[in-house]
Amino acid sequence: MVEPIFDYQFRLILIEDSTVGKSCLLKPFTDEKFSELSDPTLGVDFFACLIEFEDEAHRRIEPHRPVFALVDCKVDLTDGGQRDVPKEDAKLLADQHRIFHVETSAKLGWFVEVAFRQVTQEIYSRVQNG
Repeated sequence: MVEPIFDYQFRLILIEDSTVGKSCLLKPFTDEKFSELSDPTLGVDFFACLIEFEDEAHRRIEPHRPVFALVDCKVDLTDGGQRDVPKEDAKLLADQHRIFHVETSAKLGWFVEVAFRQVTQEIYSRVQNG
């Protein structure tokens, strides 16, 4: 029998309107590349990445307890007044819902890994704590 290369598999789903940068955010995280040109994704796009954690967990995550995060994309465009949601409004919404908030730029590589690691770490912690 082949040994699995990982102990857990978590699936992250990115939900937002079209052309906000979901696929562009995933690409630098999974492939360490950014593409200036990106065709709109129709339907579903899949990316994979292995993340290592130090501790071992042997419990299952409680069903129907998803982990949410508010991720601002394309913050490199904010200097020109192109921001759709003010930073303060996003932070307030995240605080109200007690969710993680991070501002990212896939183009510049700002906090892309932080966004995915934070969500994955929270899922992993929930698995550990049952």
